[in-house]
Parts: sequence; C-alpha cells; structure tokens
Amino acid sequence: MTKAQYKDSFIAKIDELFTVEELPSPEERVRQTNEFIEKYFDVVGEKPPALQLERLGNYLLLDYLRDKDKNKSKKS
Repeated sequence: MTKAQYKDSFIAKIDELFTVEELPSPEERVRQTNEFIEKYFDVVGEKPPALQLERLGNYLLLDYLRDKDKNKSKKS
C-alpha cells in the first residue's frame, strides 16, 4: 500500500468511527485514537493532517457531542 493509499484508508477509517451506534468506552476510544495516530506516523512518516486530528478529537468527545440536552454541563 502506498502512502497516498494509506492516507485515503486512514480517512475512511475515521469516517467509520462516526457511524457506530454503540460507542466504545472513553478509554477504548483513547486507545483506538492513539493506535490510529501511531500507525499513521509509522506508515507515512509524519503526523496526520490537522483536520483528521480534529476529527479524532471529536470522536473522543462523541458521546458529549451527540447529547442534545441543553443542560448537559449541569449533569456532571
């Protein structure tokens, strides 16, 4: 697989993360995210693009982002 192909598959893998109905635990999402970033660096030799890092950050917060309750910050 070429670097360009891996970059495309990396984006597709991130797209898949947002389609799951049942989210993994926060710890599992952190593990997945770290694994994605490390693998990208190993294959491509540079950090992922900022947009993809932002999307991975959004994945970490997805349970919070999906909650449409206006008072979600008061629940904690």
